[in-house]
Amino acid sequence: MKYSYSWLKEFIPAIQAPKKLADLLTLHAWEVESVENFGDDFILDIAILPNRLSDASGHIGVAREIYSILKIAYPKKTTRFSLPRLNIKERTAQKIKSVISVSIAGKDLCPRYAARAIFGIKVGPSPKWLIKRLNAVGVQSINNIVDITNYVMLETGQPLHAFDYDKLAKNKFGVAEIFVRRAVDKEEIITLDGQERNLSAEDLLIADSVGPLAIAGIKGGMRACISGDTKNIVIEGANFDRRSVYKTAKRLGIDSDAARRFGAGLPASQIPWAVDRVASLITQIAGGYAVGGMVDEGNFRNIPVKVVLFFAKVNSLLGLDLTMKEVIYILKTIGCEISILKNKTLKVVLPVNRLDLTNQEDLIEEIGRLLGYGKIMAQAPKTLSSPAAINDAWFIRNKAKDVLMRSGFTELRAYSFMGDVIASAFGFGAHDLIEIYNPIADDKRYLRPSISPRLVISAVENLKYSDHIGVFEIGNVFEWKKARAAEKEHLSAVRIVKNESNPVDNFRIMKGLINDLLLSLGISDCSWRPIANVFKDRYLFWGHNSSAILEIDGKPIGAVGVLESDISSSFGWPENIVVAEIDFSILREEVSEEHEYRLPSKYPEAVRDIAVLVDISVLVDEVGQEIARIGKNLVRDIELFDYYEGENLPEGKKSLAFHIIYQSDKKTLSGQEIDKLHKKIIKVLTARGWEVR
Repeated sequence: MKYSYSWLKEFIPAIQAPKKLADLLTLHAWEVESVENFGDDFILDIAILPNRLSDASGHIGVAREIYSILKIAYPKKTTRFSLPRLNIKERTAQKIKSVISVSIAGKDLCPRYAARAIFGIKVGPSPKWLIKRLNAVGVQSINNIVDITNYVMLETGQPLHAFDYDKLAKNKFGVAEIFVRRAVDKEEIITLDGQERNLSAEDLLIADSVGPLAIAGIKGGMRACISGDTKNIVIEGANFDRRSVYKTAKRLGIDSDAARRFGAGLPASQIPWAVDRVASLITQIAGGYAVGGMVDEGNFRNIPVKVVLFFAKVNSLLGLDLTMKEVIYILKTIGCEISILKNKTLKVVLPVNRLDLTNQEDLIEEIGRLLGYGKIMAQAPKTLSSPAAINDAWFIRNKAKDVLMRSGFTELRAYSFMGDVIASAFGFGAHDLIEIYNPIADDKRYLRPSISPRLVISAVENLKYSDHIGVFEIGNVFEWKKARAAEKEHLSAVRIVKNESNPVDNFRIMKGLINDLLLSLGISDCSWRPIANVFKDRYLFWGHNSSAILEIDGKPIGAVGVLESDISSSFGWPENIVVAEIDFSILREEVSEEHEYRLPSKYPEAVRDIAVLVDISVLVDEVGQEIARIGKNLVRDIELFDYYEGENLPEGKKSLAFHIIYQSDKKTLSGQEIDKLHKKIIKVLTARGWEVR
């Protein structure tokens, strides 16, 4: 918000230079985002915090804050703060109740409504000093009456409004009747910007017996607006429920200065002075006279809030060594009234303009802020401390995410629910699903037993933005366990390449990615087998071709494979969607940060090659595991160096060629020993129905 330096100086003549003032406010109150020259003035753009708009959305509030800071920073220096004198030209013989009456329906939405009548004014241009001051803070001049209401709002923070008195409906006694009421549903008003607004029964209005005059706290209406012919006016100052103003402003799309201030909450105690300030300026600038008195309606009672402050807690929370005298002095500078109770306890009466102060912690924060947080010295805690326990699950989870993201995958967060359509399509039965008592939608009726279905849907939807999609999620799934709902952590990944004709390549890439993930987590004792069942036959949405089960110590913990073609075709999805889902809870238990070091053998190695013709459904790992099982400790490594399927091979077959590396840790293997073991491997592979070439 923009504030004029020369305007602030009217309240505090001994104010510091603009740049120094900006530094002072930044250290003790709010950040000053810029200081700009404007003619012979300076404009400070101050980022007032939302909880301080109630008292600092006007120049007086900021000046009051500067006064408090200066009194504390320079206690021996004389610093004065003063408000402008009011000089209202008033005719007390004519009473306000003879010209205006105010009726409030729903005083919870309007706790206070004040009004004054000023007769015999002349609408015209504003004086140069007023135009200059408004322009300095970004407000355009309209006419002297409207400009004065805007000026006082910028000065006090209290929005005000002027109605043309002669345009208000009168009762039989000639009294203008103003009503504060809720709108009738679909009631209409033309606002000052010329737009016709349709209102709801939740909106609060200022109206007369004919209809709406203004949307309370947001924007005035055209029907009683100030014009060049206006002679008599009513000045309104009110306090409205901030939630009501905020909701109405958002619904109608109106972002006015008044709506922002009322939406943050304002003190009702400042209204009479603000209305009188307007009356004083208008009678001086636009002529005329104020009718005697002020209408002041509502259930507002100026009851100060009292807080008990324990002196010991001040120093305990701030880490300072303040005296009782210092604490009292600081609190008095912001307008608190203090009385000392027993046991070093203070009874603090809070200033009525500070709605942000509600308890002793708020007061302690004020003390620290005004004193300066720079005065709080860093100290080592006077306690025995121990390092926080390492969250292994968090580290493992992040490590897995890093591997996947380095491979080009993007992390997503899908809903933890699914509906009947998806559940049925992916093969989930009633025994797999946990139904929610109050689902937010039909497609979110059940807690998900698997991450993959929702992740596949999200991946397919994103194909319109990219030809290659790789997404993953690590999150909880839900299942029945001993007749109770239980949750466990799963990892799911989906990969789709648009217009890719061979899904097998996509499957191999995903399987290789999972292998890389396992190695990065220090898991080596794992194997892959052709898919036959997944997670104990609970569900199956992978096709039997190009799919595999991941096992650790012979126990299946997940699967990778091409999504079943029936599912893809039923939704019109691509046929090459590859899905991986792993029980991450089990995987975490297998992770090891410690790796056993194995000395390289000092004896020579020998390499033999072998080519095996197998069914296309047989996995490379399955052949490799069989070779390793037979070779035991004498086969140090097995490397696949050729993979072929296509021409010159029988239909449904593929050829796999391996380097088998023989090596002993105890001796040099003779050629006869190697040949004998190699023949044994060939014999066992042949017995499996595989052709060794």
